[in-house]
Amino acid sequence: MVLPFSDTPVLESPPAYLWGIKHVPPQTSVRVCAGRSENSKLNILFPRVVEYLVEWPDTPMESIKAILDPDIPVGSSREIDFTTSSAIRWKTNPRRCPVNWVICAGDWEAEFCRVAEIHPRVLSYVKNQHLGFEVPYFMGSTQKKYLPDFIVLVNDGLGDALHLVVDILGFGGEDIEEKARAMRHYWVPGVNRLEQLGRWAFAEFTTLYKMEAEFDKLMASLTWDAYGFVERFAGALPNVRYGKTQCG
Repeated sequence: MVLPFSDTPVLESPPAYLWGIKHVPPQTSVRVCAGRSENSKLNILFPRVVEYLVEWPDTPMESIKAILDPDIPVGSSREIDFTTSSAIRWKTNPRRCPVNWVICAGDWEAEFCRVAEIHPRVLSYVKNQHLGFEVPYFMGSTQKKYLPDFIVLVNDGLGDALHLVVDILGFGGEDIEEKARAMRHYWVPGVNRLEQLGRWAFAEFTTLYKMEAEFDKLMASLTWDAYGFVERFAGALPNVRYGKTQCG
């Protein structure tokens, strides 16, 4: 069986802890672009998956394969280059992010930028905006595309960096579970089986004011299996939906 594949809010006054966020008049445009840093290690590559090849809906993870776009199989953060007048922006740390600005959908995403930039195990991160990173999934019989919020390169002590796909769940939609299922059960195991673009995992964050503590615990608890990551301490983070890749 083959499975094919916002507007930005303006806040009157940002919370004090979001010291890096910039609330500016909508008419003020900035150019979001990559390549401002000489550190090429900040660049993030990702597979452009268009479908999954599986034998049966309940197939073991070992038989799931991600099918890449035949024309552009690999995307890169080097391709980000656009102009925006969105009002909520995060000025990034050039030692942590390959682009100069993160355009945020709200304080949830801005807080994640702050947390990622100060954590010692984060090598690089990028917002999935004008990046071309899409995850195919189905809502019933309707084919859709899901755009996770961030890709984070994490030093988990195993040599090559772990690619952690992160979604910030400020407001859940009716298809939130289908998106997560596509990531955990198809995209992550399918991409890891390719063994071409490193190791990949998935996590969701659902609590704004506990995000830093939850991210710290997540980084401390990461351990690797063949198809993603599992938490070393079960139940340590009730508000983080881990990227386990168990079918069913």
